[in-house]
Amino acid sequence: MKMKRFNEGGFTLVEALVSWVLVLLALLFVGDIIIFSINGTGISRTRIEMSQRLESCKTELLAKGFDSAELQVGSFSFVDGPFKITRHIADVSSTLKKVTLSITYKTLCKQLYFYKSKYIEEVDND
Repeated sequence: MKMKRFNEGGFTLVEALVSWVLVLLALLFVGDIIIFSINGTGISRTRIEMSQRLESCKTELLAKGFDSAELQVGSFSFVDGPFKITRHIADVSSTLKKVTLSITYKTLCKQLYFYKSKYIEEVDND
């Protein structure tokens, strides 16, 4: 009586284990790529929100009068949610001020500066 061999036309246990290890490594690399892209999307959203808040502060300050309390020479900081916003105002001349706005969130920092004139008002032509 002849015994049938189990190795005919199939995979050995070692071959099956190696193929599973390769599949698992591929899945780990794909998972790392997905996590990296999710983190990148979060940072991009934060940067966009920082830019929007800086533009909002700029618009508010441009709407104020030249001699208003918000445009007095000096530095002022405040916290707005997770962001710290700092404005520094310096006299360039008796009719011109330089306003520097900066916003920080953890390790991210963004700056914006503009000039406020006593005689020239900014006008939007929408």
